[in-house]
Amino acid sequence: MNVQREAPQATEKVSPNYNVDDVAWTEICSGAFVKVLAVDEENNCVDSLTKFEPNFTFYRHRHLSQAVAYVIEGEIKDVVSGEVCSKGTWISNEPGTVHQESSGKDGFVLYASLRSDTPNLVEVLDDDDNVIQLVTVADYKAILDNQ
Repeated sequence: MNVQREAPQATEKVSPNYNVDDVAWTEICSGAFVKVLAVDEENNCVDSLTKFEPNFTFYRHRHLSQAVAYVIEGEIKDVVSGEVCSKGTWISNEPGTVHQESSGKDGFVLYASLRSDTPNLVEVLDDDDNVIQLVTVADYKAILDNQ
């Protein structure tokens, strides 16, 4: 397959390269942090790093987007399925996937990429699967703008 990328037009904004280590972590809740790397509002795409402190459990949630992740450090466990993913694991969640992650004794850092047909990316759920928070592309953009 021969895939060629067209050169950007003069009016297109090209994202600069930067050192992610120079970006501070943003706390999204006690025990969980994010570094938003890129947001494409037009195409509903977000790339980020996520970090959990040791032995932390995040909220149960539903992905409304295609979500892929790569574990950079530590270990992440899906509380719903029991699956444990350690450093080097590629994770893929289809839209509609409901899960809840927890970290191991050393916490974890992972790269995540969300791709959606709409600006809505994740629904945070209560114990009865009622939506208690909607996470959107604009939410990630606000974090990126304030990093």
